[in-house]
Amino acid sequence: VCTLGVGLSPHQIRTLVAHAKKNDVSVVLAYDADVRRNPKIRDRYLRLIDQLHSSLPGQFLEVRMPNGFDPGSLDRDVSRGIIEHQAMAQGIPISWNKLEV
Repeated sequence: VCTLGVGLSPHQIRTLVAHAKKNDVSVVLAYDADVRRNPKIRDRYLRLIDQLHSSLPGQFLEVRMPNGFDPGSLDRDVSRGIIEHQAMAQGIPISWNKLEV
């Protein structure tokens, strides 16, 4: 799922959480590294992260991209490598299989 910034609506969050729980899959969120440093969006982003961590214990991975990396512009293998490394470190299972919605 692609988002436009960190502005997920409550409905989108509920739908994402319900889908993850129903299908026993993890949710991976990867934004630019500067999202945590930008005072205009940092608080909203941190609330989103807290909400997903509490709603999906053991099923949510916040990927912390290296400085200067935009997840949307990375080669797929590089992006997957970053995600897999952080998922393994945090004990979050991930799969690259596509789900039917």
